[in-house]
Amino acid sequence: MKKIYKQLGIVFVMAFAIMIGCLSNNVFAADQYTGNLIPKMTSNTVPEGRCFSNGYEDGSSYYEYLAFDKSDKDECSIWASATLGSGYLGYEFTSPTIINKYTITSRNNNYAFTQSPINWTFEGSNDGQKWTTLDNRTGISDWKVCEKKEFTFNNDIAYKMYRINISYIGAGSTDRPSIGELEMMQKLSSSTSITMDKTTDSLQVGKTDTLTATITPDNATNKNVAWKSSDESIATVDQTGKVTAVKEGTATITATTTDGSNLSASCVVTVTPQGTTPTNPTDNTGNAILNLTMTNGNIKSYTVSMSKVNDFISWYNNRSAGSNGSPYYAFDKTDNLQPFSKKTEYVVFDKISSFEVDEYTKQ
Repeated sequence: MKKIYKQLGIVFVMAFAIMIGCLSNNVFAADQYTGNLIPKMTSNTVPEGRCFSNGYEDGSSYYEYLAFDKSDKDECSIWASATLGSGYLGYEFTSPTIINKYTITSRNNNYAFTQSPINWTFEGSNDGQKWTTLDNRTGISDWKVCEKKEFTFNNDIAYKMYRINISYIGAGSTDRPSIGELEMMQKLSSSTSITMDKTTDSLQVGKTDTLTATITPDNATNKNVAWKSSDESIATVDQTGKVTAVKEGTATITATTTDGSNLSASCVVTVTPQGTTPTNPTDNTGNAILNLTMTNGNIKSYTVSMSKVNDFISWYNNRSAGSNGSPYYAFDKTDNLQPFSKKTEYVVFDKISSFEVDEYTKQ
């Protein structure tokens, strides 16, 4: 049995350009962030974590936690530094956390003009001794009363402690820095790939099976998928991935990410009459030759299982649809290994002109 997949150059370029145009609102959408990850603090350590600073103003009640109490209307619900002109304020999470955004709210009276930070660094640490500068701001001088300003930065390292380290305020060294509220957020991660635990399945009429879709990276915030059957008269699927065989035939079950990345993975389900023995979809090692025609005219051939073929086709289709998946596909080579224990060949997506699958039955 032979299946041939060919892609005409001009048509492919035009179709791909159209796809990119259609998907641009999703792929290049504005970054999204979580809400404030710091809970409403009622003391420096309650309900969890720890508020800290270089100290608070002598003789005052401008404690650290008041900048994390989620109250910006009370002009006295602020933190004020123990030192003139500078100081730092921070929060320690219960476990290392990635932060990519923070907000600062000025105090709710006219001191906002002179006590709000103008120059500062936003820093992260895991031991409280060595601090890494994650964001550096200077000249932020247009503060208003009870005004919230948002700041974002790139960061992929989880720190347990974060702080704003203020070096200059509007009043210079004649007054103390103050902050009404300090919030910290994390950037939402989009899915980069999706795989299914099975690429083929065989069920008797009336039987069920549950498919599992796995999304990467592990810290993707939205791991929800939408399940769909190509023919519900043959096989249906619910939103947990449970497939029910309805009548004899073949249907494709597809799981698609719902975070806007539009990645998908599929499983071909063959439904057989009751009383027949379903074929084992995993017993197909080494029964296909995958021939890739490259853009330079060379042909690469790989002896693989049909599961590997289906995985390759799923990767190829996702890349053709403009997804942000891997730009290459890896094949393990079994010929001429000596003196090596393993050889892996990586095929780049945009170097593939067409491909052909030759299936055969193992003797």
